[in-house]
Amino acid sequence: MSDPREKVRKIRQQEILEAFQESSEPVLATSEVSERIDSVTQETVLGDLKTMRGNRISGKKTKHGWIWWVPIENSDD
Repeated sequence: MSDPREKVRKIRQQEILEAFQESSEPVLATSEVSERIDSVTQETVLGDLKTMRGNRISGKKTKHGWIWWVPIENSDD
């Protein structure tokens, strides 16, 4: 039996990826990503971003918080 929370988390992670696709900026702060995701807290979005980090999202902690970006795939491969 599948966990409904896992399904909701996967949907939210897809919304996070869409937030980057719809943005005109290549790098977003956690708060900027969170503003684009309805009905969840910034802490929830941060947790999802950290989970996605190294897989579909890259991120870096700065003195002002986290910044995030979607890595560009190398087309030479």
